[in-house]
Amino acid sequence: MTLLRTALIAATLITGIYTGYAVKPIPRPNSHESVNQYLVYPFLNSPAPTLTPAPDGYEPFHMEHYGRHGSRWQIGEANYGYPATELEKAHKAGKLTPLGERIYLFADSANRASKGRDGELTDIGALEHRGIARRMVKNFPEIFCNGTQIDARSSVVVRCILSMINELNEIKALQPGIKIRSDASWADMNYIVPSHDAEAGKIIEFGKQTDLQQLRRRTLNNGTYLPKLFNDVQYAADSLNTQKLAEALIALLGGAQNHIGWPWLLDTVFTPEETYAEWLRGNAFWAVEALNIKANGYHGPYQRRSTLLNIIESADTAITSSRKSINMRFGHDGIVLPLAVLMELDQLWQPFDSLEQLPGRFHDYKVIPMACNIQIIFYRTNDCTNTDNVLVKVLLNEAEATLPVKPSKAGHPYYNWNDLRKFYTDKINKYEASLQTNTDNEGK
Repeated sequence: MTLLRTALIAATLITGIYTGYAVKPIPRPNSHESVNQYLVYPFLNSPAPTLTPAPDGYEPFHMEHYGRHGSRWQIGEANYGYPATELEKAHKAGKLTPLGERIYLFADSANRASKGRDGELTDIGALEHRGIARRMVKNFPEIFCNGTQIDARSSVVVRCILSMINELNEIKALQPGIKIRSDASWADMNYIVPSHDAEAGKIIEFGKQTDLQQLRRRTLNNGTYLPKLFNDVQYAADSLNTQKLAEALIALLGGAQNHIGWPWLLDTVFTPEETYAEWLRGNAFWAVEALNIKANGYHGPYQRRSTLLNIIESADTAITSSRKSINMRFGHDGIVLPLAVLMELDQLWQPFDSLEQLPGRFHDYKVIPMACNIQIIFYRTNDCTNTDNVLVKVLLNEAEATLPVKPSKAGHPYYNWNDLRKFYTDKINKYEASLQTNTDNEGK
């Protein structure tokens, strides 16, 4: 493992050939953002960014897409059951403050409502995808038109299937003449939810057990929230795992934003410093999993490369056709983030030496809120035979993203597909060659 890790640190630190954009510091997360990937999609109730018009003489003709499922219930019934049970014990013992009683009633209600809904799509999750669909149809009417073929594939997980169905149904309602094929099969999971390489997976797991655990120990909750909930702090300290309860309550209260009508109580229990500390822990987890960072041996982004290769292959087929088409994929945050990093969108490829460097430079919720998505839009002139003149722009959560190659003559956000395709294929080929080299060396 050491040999592979050392070799790949040198082999895979690939920097984009165009670096003309400055990275602006990211403000500290607010309380809604502090729950990491549980943040509701930012354009659920607010306007999405305005897009740059197509260059003169160009028209969109194809889209490649990968989207995460929408807002969901938490995964694991214990996430609801544990805080509800612990607060019920304190309630029966008469140890809760008025606020504690309010939080107990909420936790109990949420726990009851969650039964049988482990990880399922919420009503807000459906609304997120319908909104995304409406904006895609509005933004790209040249593609979402009569006769266009949509080929949609989903993870076999139900919340992803339902996200796909909601998005496709909205598109069909707005454009009845569009043709749709959809499926959810294990046959497609190799690129919808690709697995880690065996050795890379070991290194990533090692980073979680070392670097990540060290950061978590430095950000433990000291129990300052306890007097707000318990009238007997000593009782709480003696009978509860205060760190575990803090984590569960922040997830429960912060996740309320994913449900229609659930109250926002997070700020009544936890201070900004407490929620920030919990965000640091979650943000660091995603960094080890997916960023170009020392803690994962710089492997993380490459673990989802089969998704990017599938996008490239699908686009190559579409470009040779005179028909308009759309390829859609519905999956998970654990794919969107490393894919966005591997694609070097908005300079997400920036390397990190340590987890302490993350705040202000990488914030997970910016990339992977609920229903996060990547849209790659392809443009060409009337000459469909000239495949060398195809332009692309990429939307990350519906905002025009910078890419790792020099913009086309039309300027950002438009780039030459051939330049971008070559950059990505060369990058992946170099990584896979380094893996083979290390395998060969270890066999000698």
